[in-house]
Amino acid sequence: MLQAKNTVGFHFDCWVELWGNHVKFPVESSDKNLEKIKEFSDYKYDFIFHENSSYADDNGDKFFYDWQLRIASPYGAGNAFLEEMTMDLAIHDALHFTSGGLYLDKAHADIQLEFAKEFRKLPAVKFNEIKCFGSVTARYYYDGERTFIYAVNREPYENLVEIKLGEESLLESIAPYMLKVWILNGEKIPKTATSKLPAFVKEKYSEKVDKALSLLNTIDKTLAWAKGVDLIKERLVSAMQLEKFHEVRHLLCSYIVKKAEAIGK
Repeated sequence: MLQAKNTVGFHFDCWVELWGNHVKFPVESSDKNLEKIKEFSDYKYDFIFHENSSYADDNGDKFFYDWQLRIASPYGAGNAFLEEMTMDLAIHDALHFTSGGLYLDKAHADIQLEFAKEFRKLPAVKFNEIKCFGSVTARYYYDGERTFIYAVNREPYENLVEIKLGEESLLESIAPYMLKVWILNGEKIPKTATSKLPAFVKEKYSEKVDKALSLLNTIDKTLAWAKGVDLIKERLVSAMQLEKFHEVRHLLCSYIVKKAEAIGK
């Protein structure tokens, strides 16, 4: 994908459904909506029914409403909604973005617009890699007159990013899951890009990774059927050493780690 000439990022608008005990029951003759139903040409209210779902108690406490349909977007709120877009840009150097799917999202236009204002400054060409350290991806492109540089913050935290240009540096605090673009006159080839996150981020991830590795080592035989346990452990150690916290976060949410946590309880 990174080598493709015209990489497009597609954001699939969808939802996740959690079904409980699915129940259908008839309409009561006293239902106030029956007067409206009677306007149907083939009115027979006996054939009209309600449907809903009931769910087991959550941690011993009843949900705030007994009857419900639990349907929700799988995407995060606020800037977290942009994570898939920043991932497409960081991994594949996407040239275009489009979206669609089961519905048209209308709740994140302001955040998408903020991202788009930066993205539209870039020429629709493949960029060159910059050697990056930490949770940032940066690339550059020289068109013969100007140098375009972009940096993507793949973390849910403010990320202080430094782009080294020989003796000069570009320093910018980039918002969570956001993009920053620089346009410089002349040819100014970046050397490195480094990110600096708040100290507590590394501390918290270190604790979680140590716990996950301990669980995976303890119940290794129980998970013998699961392919990829050793690979998950290797990647967790490597990602922590390189401070690729976006990778650490996704590995900690992997099926194998979550299964290990469930067995270890």
